[in-house]
Amino acid sequence: MSSEVYRLINQKSNYQASLGSLQNELSVLSEKRARLETAKRDLEGSIQTGNQTKQGFVSIVVEKSEWAGFKEKEYENLFNEIAIDKLNSFINMLQEVCDGLTGTIASIGNSIENKQSDIVYVQKQISVTDSQIANEKKKGVTE
Repeated sequence: MSSEVYRLINQKSNYQASLGSLQNELSVLSEKRARLETAKRDLEGSIQTGNQTKQGFVSIVVEKSEWAGFKEKEYENLFNEIAIDKLNSFINMLQEVCDGLTGTIASIGNSIENKQSDIVYVQKQISVTDSQIANEKKKGVTE
């Protein structure tokens, strides 16, 4: 075999190593995206539960004429207002985390698309190199 064939075989081996590496990276990115999507869904569920709990406090307005005295009812209403404010703060914080996850998931999606494009390119290069090797071997036989 000619030195050109050896060079092409070495080039093909390098492409195959790159392909394996890209496929591993793609697998890792896909797994990360899946975990982040699961975390985001869980977080969205927590946000929904928080909003339902907050709505429960919003719907409680203690009438001052009911069972207890005026001061007790005012404290109860004040407690509900404080609870609503605290829940709002907590839900807003959860939403910010959720929004951050959305951005991270989108970024990973872009990385996955790039890796897939790189894999297609390397696969084409391997095919081209295979053709070049075959052509060089034919040349060697005919010479």
